[in-house]
Amino acid sequence: MGSIAKIIEIVKLPHGAAPESVRRGWIGCEMPTWGFECGHCPDYVESIVPRKSKGPLTVEEIWALKNEDWKIDGFSILQEIALQVLATRAPLAAKWFYQHGFPQKDRGFRFKLEEVRILRTYTLDEEMKLPGKLRRYDDMETGTMRLMR
Repeated sequence: MGSIAKIIEIVKLPHGAAPESVRRGWIGCEMPTWGFECGHCPDYVESIVPRKSKGPLTVEEIWALKNEDWKIDGFSILQEIALQVLATRAPLAAKWFYQHGFPQKDRGFRFKLEEVRILRTYTLDEEMKLPGKLRRYDDMETGTMRLMR
C-alpha cells in the first residue's frame, strides 16, 4: 500500500489544553506512529488536562467543549515513546507532562493531520511482515477505507 504513515514529524504548534510553551516543544519531534493510520480517519480524543470538578458539566464546560476538537483526523503516538522523544528535544515540556501523570499505560497522544509531515510510510513488504492480520473495512462515518489489525 505505501500510504500508512510510519514516522511523522510535528511541524506546527499542536492543539490541546497544555500551555503553549509546552506544546511548542513538540515542533520538530520525529516519532513512530502507533497503529496503522492514513491520517484521514477521525478518532476520538480526551483532554490531557483532567476536569477539576466531578458530576454534571457546568455551562462553561459545555461551551468549552464546542471549542475543542474531540474527534481528530491525524496520527496517534504511544505516550511513552512520544515523551521519550520530547524529553530529548524539550526537557521542560516533557517534565510538564510527567508532573501531570503521563505517560498513561497503553494510551496515545493524537496529532492533527495538518500539524504533521509524514517522513516515512510502510512499504508493501513491511506491511506484509507486520504481526497480526490486517483487514480492510469501510468506515461508514467518514466514507473512507481504513486498515485495522
